[in-house]
Amino acid sequence: MPDAARGEAIHRLLKRLPQWLRSDLASPDSLPRERAEEALFAMTMACLGTVDSPQAGEVS
Repeated sequence: MPDAARGEAIHRLLKRLPQWLRSDLASPDSLPRERAEEALFAMTMACLGTVDSPQAGEVS
């Protein structure tokens, strides 16, 4: 897959991150920050899987 398609998919994902995730990523407390990092990782992997496999459906 072209890097441009992956980049665009990740950009769309980042534009629609929920506010709680943004706040937790910036948290000085490690527990919410780690939870947010894990959530972002899972969302990113799902997003890339969708780009790699168009029949997988839209990630919400």
